[in-house]
Amino acid sequence: MLQHARRQAVNALLYPAVPEATGDEYHVQAGARLRARFEHDAGNTDVGGGVGYHAAILPSRLRRRGHAERGPMNILHVVNLSGAGGMEHLFAAYLDAAGADNARLHVASKSRVHQAFQGVIARHSRRVHFLKRAAGVPLPRAAALRDWNVRRILRRTAADRVVFWSTLPSPAWEEACRRAGTSMVYYDHGKAWREPPEQARAALQGVDFCVTVSRGGQRILKDRVAYPGPVRVVPNGVRLPDVPVTGRRRHLSDGCLRVGFAGRMVRKKGLAVLLEAMALLRKGGVSCALELAGEGPGLSSYRRQAAALGLEQITRFHGNVRDMAGFYRQLDVLVVPSLTEPFGLVSIEAAACGTPPVVAAVDGLADTVCDGQSGALLDMDGDLADCPPLVEHPEPLPEYVYDARRDCLRTPCPPAPAHIAEVLTGMVRDSERLAAMGEAARELASQRFSLERYARTLTRHLEERT
Repeated sequence: MLQHARRQAVNALLYPAVPEATGDEYHVQAGARLRARFEHDAGNTDVGGGVGYHAAILPSRLRRRGHAERGPMNILHVVNLSGAGGMEHLFAAYLDAAGADNARLHVASKSRVHQAFQGVIARHSRRVHFLKRAAGVPLPRAAALRDWNVRRILRRTAADRVVFWSTLPSPAWEEACRRAGTSMVYYDHGKAWREPPEQARAALQGVDFCVTVSRGGQRILKDRVAYPGPVRVVPNGVRLPDVPVTGRRRHLSDGCLRVGFAGRMVRKKGLAVLLEAMALLRKGGVSCALELAGEGPGLSSYRRQAAALGLEQITRFHGNVRDMAGFYRQLDVLVVPSLTEPFGLVSIEAAACGTPPVVAAVDGLADTVCDGQSGALLDMDGDLADCPPLVEHPEPLPEYVYDARRDCLRTPCPPAPAHIAEVLTGMVRDSERLAAMGEAARELASQRFSLERYARTLTRHLEERT
């Protein structure tokens, strides 16, 4: 009780009451009185800067009243750039592709920017605001100071909208945005799969709308999280390689089917069932080879499994590959047998290089393939025991995934190894059809999944007025 009373007292100090503005006359008079003071207080970073915060709100409201005539929105992107995962690389690619549209863009990260993104951030952002630091000094874990820093960042950027990249808005952000009249958008890249639905639903109550990367993500937000607002679907984009448009690639040139896999060596990527399928291919008399790109905690386990299945002579573990376009071009087919995958960038990357992807019909992967034309979808009818937990990395699987075949949510399940082997055997028997699939895959990637199209579509949605 005492702690709650103290927190209320601190909030009263940091959040002085702001009168509601009603009518043009009040806006004009308040703006005239406070404009000079706002210019002085906008840079105020004192913890007790309640007056500066109060003065910052009304001029920002005045700016937004005539904002439609003055150009694009002032947007603050909240994204954790301390790591270098797929979502972080996608954000960096978005900054590059959006180009001149980033003139009014700001970035907020936790405490640092990974060196992989420092160049692109410097080119396209005014500055990076850190949630756990102020003026270069790490902030203590005190909630009041962290909440104050959120308000300080919002005041300094004068954001019309805050976009949360796979980070659920905290109560501090919701309160600060509500008081400043700033709208919020949540961009989901798989977090809704993992969070408890009640927690996610509560965190999304204040957002204007959500953006997700696939139909699977849309179903997760609507059916699992029960989010009541609009959900926009914007498929991811990739930078297309410089591949000649004319001329067919030669598949099965030496009679050997070259199968590829690209991804982190963890359970949810389904590599265990692909190794079992390769063993079935060899048993059926199919000449084949397996090329694996990626590293991870399960690498030693998969090496042991390949040896136990007698696949040492036909399997190569390449580790992290710098020239992924070259890796994809040497393949006849890329197999992505994931148990869960919010989207599946590797599927599009392979398709852009003329390599047809064979993917599990799960989550967003199903959106990357036209079944039977640019690749193939694998039914999720296998046994979860075929993908045992890794001793080195006992990661939990999500409670539910999206089954694109049945158009429903279900518990995770991999494709059956026999089904994978059957699909690959059919490709070996019809090399002309395999070549046609490669051309269709490249065409699909260039028309639907270019990075430029992704950036234009996402920017249009983020600047949408609600």
